[in-house]
Amino acid sequence: MKSTIFILAVYLTTLCFTLPVNAAEKTGISRPLTALFESRVIVFGHRPKHFSRLWHFIRQADRIEKQIPDQQRDEVWFRGKDGSLKAYQFISDKHRMVIEYNRGDLKSISNYPSWDLVATILPATLRGKLKYQGSAKIFGHPASLYRGNLNGADVELTWLDDVMLPAKYREINQRRDTQIELKKLYNPKDAPWKARITTNYRFMDFADVGDNESDPALRELAHGH
Repeated sequence: MKSTIFILAVYLTTLCFTLPVNAAEKTGISRPLTALFESRVIVFGHRPKHFSRLWHFIRQADRIEKQIPDQQRDEVWFRGKDGSLKAYQFISDKHRMVIEYNRGDLKSISNYPSWDLVATILPATLRGKLKYQGSAKIFGHPASLYRGNLNGADVELTWLDDVMLPAKYREINQRRDTQIELKKLYNPKDAPWKARITTNYRFMDFADVGDNESDPALRELAHGH
């Protein structure tokens, strides 16, 4: 069963506030926040196909959660003491089930992103490949604007410099128009949604999934239902 980790390459995935800057560990990618994003994709063709999805992003210093309400599932990443990705959880709210992946599991399925990528959604190298277009204020935060052409695709990026997140990303190539847009940004204590509580959920190690293929929940998940 494949990991369902969402990164930008997988095409499915306005409230202003000022976060306090109290200590170095609460800046940049370690700054706790809660956000609402929308992913949109248009697949070009005789009959263009449109896809969109709203998802919640909850970032803590050593824990990041992405909630996907329309699929009744969540994804959680954990950072280890060495600063790298330590573990990942796939959570099915429909089945009240958690599948846990350790570092070795993730590497074995060639799906081991850097912690910085998980925490900021986009690769750290992206901005260096685009041309700086100027600055702006977005949601009350300082932002940098970038534009360029990468591998034949026109790319636009609005980047929130202090919280290290995209306010908007758009990539257009011959086949599709892909966008990720930040819709709302919250201080965690004021956010309308919180981290998922899985106390009463059933837990399973990824290594045990193969021995439980007849499990009804796993069979349904494997078929994308």
